[in-house]
Amino acid sequence: MMAVLLILTFSGALFIYWFRYCCILILQTRSAQAATDLQHATSLGLRFPGVRTALDQPALGTSALDELNSRLIRDFDILDPLLAASPAGVDPMMRWMLVLDYWLLRVCYRATRRFARKRAQAALVEISLILGFFASAVAPPALRRAEI
Repeated sequence: MMAVLLILTFSGALFIYWFRYCCILILQTRSAQAATDLQHATSLGLRFPGVRTALDQPALGTSALDELNSRLIRDFDILDPLLAASPAGVDPMMRWMLVLDYWLLRVCYRATRRFARKRAQAALVEISLILGFFASAVAPPALRRAEI
């Protein structure tokens, strides 16, 4: 019985590590230029670029982090239907993985926002990267060609 629990625990830990590694690789390999992201994000009324700059500050309080989190949630609410309707959007598996990662990072933020602000801040940074990925995926074709 102990061996089964050990194997299940080890397998679960490896799966979580693999999942997080894949999500980080997806976000790192995207080849979008910041100017195109900013232009498209501004046209959609998204706030994640401003949140990203605000998160560079070292000491943010819980109320400031909560405000930034609510801006990111609003951006996701705007991007999710656009992404679902976009014919040239993201590969469905990538989208599924990044949306799941988004929700897991939100849980991580809620769990760490009071006691581990650095970890909560890192979760918000990664959420903003996911939103940037989605924003560039729903960009008009003319903007996507400019990235190449």
